Amino acid sequence: DSKLTWSFVKNKVLELPDGNKVFSLNGSGSAKLNLPMYRNADNFVVRFKAKYERTSDAVQNTWRLRYRAADDANNNAMEWATHNSKYFLMRKTTLGGNYYIANYVKSLLGDWHDYELRISGISHKLYIDGELAASGDDSDALAREKGYFQWNVVGGINLTIDDFSIEPLPLPYVIDLQPAGDYSGIYLTGETPGLDLA
Repeated sequence: DSKLTWSFVKNKVLELPDGNKVFSLNGSGSAKLNLPMYRNADNFVVRFKAKYERTSDAVQNTWRLRYRAADDANNNAMEWATHNSKYFLMRKTTLGGNYYIANYVKSLLGDWHDYELRISGISHKLYIDGELAASGDDSDALAREKGYFQWNVVGGINLTIDDFSIEPLPLPYVIDLQPAGDYSGIYLTGETPGLDLA
């Protein structure tokens, strides 16, 4: 989307033979979405078209889209890497490593495909070409942290992106279900067990 403002490191806008302009990250580099309104996004869907090709024989060639990013660690991130040909939905842990929420084993090198990333609270879903490819829920406190959006490629990937958009999702219903009475879940003789629903 031309209305979105990105800061670029080692990447550029390319014009294809048909006149269409696309965003390219080749070999290594990153692009960060600068607009403040996207720094605290939740309940959103990211849509884009992408094509990626290897440009080196390195053991691991990787491209990723970080969302809710606070730094260059992967909280949270969608990633594809050649060393295992998997798509990952992941986040960083408090110890600094990666925790995999969901994965999908597939290589889609060399062709354009449609991607849709749906994030709502603790739920993460990845659709590829309209089909649900990977999904998972993450209830850890880190999962709810907010942050910015950032593209990143490392180790020899030529990533081309088109038709990028971010749109809000309707807020999910939140149900507060507690034991009735004094909320301890322990009932005296004569009390009726039950639940309070809000």
